[in-house]
Amino acid sequence: MIWKTIRAATLAAATACVFTVAPPAAAQESLDDLPILTEYHFAPGRYMDVVKQMAQMDQIRAEAQLPPLQYFWHVQGDAWNLMVLSQPAKEGDRDKFIAARKKLGIEPQRGAMMAMIASHIDTIVMTETAAERLAAMEADD
Repeated sequence: MIWKTIRAATLAAATACVFTVAPPAAAQESLDDLPILTEYHFAPGRYMDVVKQMAQMDQIRAEAQLPPLQYFWHVQGDAWNLMVLSQPAKEGDRDKFIAARKKLGIEPQRGAMMAMIASHIDTIVMTETAAERLAAMEADD
């Protein structure tokens, strides 16, 4: 599965930078159980195209009864355009997505999104409060 490859590559790159600062998530059985935060930098002049593409993906995900993506649109600050928090994929999600896309009559646009994106970064994250994180860290001591 492509997400397993992305997760493995992200872990390998992040481990060298973060391992000594943050302890691993011992409670997690697998990195596949964690959400991914993706930071997008849009190709020049493609902002509206990306928004349309994301809206279409939202429509397909809703039809497939998959969890919605959570979007963070850039307003001010660093140079990114969009961050997307996606929940871990479950067995069968891809098949549901494809079936919903076909039901809606939306043709796949292979490579279209990559043409709209100048760069992106995928990061595996934990979504917990600081109090939850502190309790987990103290329990590991």
